[in-house]
Amino acid sequence: MHPVAPDGSGVRNFFFYRTYSKERKEMSTEDAYQRGLEVMEHLMGAAGRDGVVKWFDEFSPDLARLVVEHTFGKVWTRPGMDMRSRSLVTMATLVALNRGAQLRVHIRGALNLGIPEKEIVELLVHVGLYAGLPVMAEGLTAAREIFEERRKASMQK
Repeated sequence: MHPVAPDGSGVRNFFFYRTYSKERKEMSTEDAYQRGLEVMEHLMGAAGRDGVVKWFDEFSPDLARLVVEHTFGKVWTRPGMDMRSRSLVTMATLVALNRGAQLRVHIRGALNLGIPEKEIVELLVHVGLYAGLPVMAEGLTAAREIFEERRKASMQK
């Protein structure tokens, strides 16, 4: 059985149906942008957030705004899934797609959210068994680099 949107619009429109619109007011573009910046700061710290925004902004200010406003301001703040779960799903997706640079950003974010290293490693192993050993190896390499980087930084404090 395929999911059907509550308004009866059917499967085709299901993924575009805003189930949260009745529960909360639609955010303005500026509110979504500000919320996106807050989520990014929570995940990456202020320097990480600013670095990501700057990186996208160098290519296209519109793209930077889209990433902040839509991805982090609207999607990451939707009800129904907490940030921890979103972080795990994001890492699993990035591992499966072998997106090392983005995976590193999200491993740092997961650690900032309090997700233990052991759980991140288990996620990488689990996904690797389904997506392939090479992507698991790449993911574990990225995780090892981030874990070591954080340990060195904590020893210098």
